[in-house]
Amino acid sequence: MEKEEYFSEDVLAGKLYDTTVIRKLLSYVLRYKASGLLSIFMVLITTVLFLLCPYLFGRY
Repeated sequence: MEKEEYFSEDVLAGKLYDTTVIRKLLSYVLRYKASGLLSIFMVLITTVLFLLCPYLFGRY
């Protein structure tokens, strides 16, 4: 088995996993629109605040 074939199978498996996770997440969001969108928004805000924490408090 060549290295390129091994890499392409890994990439395809990763993309398949990603689409499965996204599909499940979107089905949840479509079922519970308000709480689903709120949870995604809160995850994004938490991530941004975590990354900006050193800049907000002046400790780099």
